[in-house]
Amino acid sequence: MNTLAEDTGLSESTVRRKLQELEELELVNRGNQAIAAAHIERADRRPIVYDLPLERGVTVLPVSRTGCQITRNGVSTRRLRVSSYDTRSSL
Repeated sequence: MNTLAEDTGLSESTVRRKLQELEELELVNRGNQAIAAAHIERADRRPIVYDLPLERGVTVLPVSRTGCQITRNGVSTRRLRVSSYDTRSSL
């Protein structure tokens, strides 16, 4: 939880609550905890392993269930072409 909290800027309690909501929506599932146990001996240092239940194709969930917005917030998936850029040196 600590790493997710630091990476997202959210509190640990918010991260915990949001992960629980994702589990309830079946967008993440608790995975095989033996994977972490095989690599980290101390039980108090093991993270919770989560799996993403991915299937082929795209499943669109209603915006109200995910909290996501349809807009891309100004992010373009296309590269901008700049044709007026002058590559000649000013010297």
